[in-house]
Amino acid sequence: MIIEDYPVVELDYVQIMEGLQVGAARRLKSHFKKYSTAGNPSPSWDADIEGALAEMAFAKWAGVFYNGSVGQFKEADVGQSIAIRHTRHTKGRLILRDGDPQQHTYVLLTGGYGRYTIAGHIPGYLAMADKYKSRPDPKRAECFAVPQEALTPVGDPKAWAQI
Repeated sequence: MIIEDYPVVELDYVQIMEGLQVGAARRLKSHFKKYSTAGNPSPSWDADIEGALAEMAFAKWAGVFYNGSVGQFKEADVGQSIAIRHTRHTKGRLILRDGDPQQHTYVLLTGGYGRYTIAGHIPGYLAMADKYKSRPDPKRAECFAVPQEALTPVGDPKAWAQI
């Protein structure tokens, strides 16, 4: 499958405003609760906001409710077991870290500013294989960086409603 064939989701103005609020609430909670930034030495509003928008975009595409949870680290982002990962890089990799739940299905979305491409998915236990170990950012700990070629296309949105 080539990138042009991946599903693209566009959020409208109101949805983007909702995502901004979720992302800002996440950043503020982390700041005021003094959560550790050891895993991300340079946390930003941008990462939290774009992450929330990507979660919302996937939920919109799949036709499922998006709850916009705050402070629910390591729980599913959408549905019962779907974890969303986001990158602005068109050919970026899906990143997992030690401690991420292996039972989740991880979905990668690329893009930004309310327009996202769904690049594919992979079960957590497969994503955490030694062959994907990498350190793309020398300032951060080693991670699992799954290339898009290793992801499975998302297929029919209706199939995701039960996951």
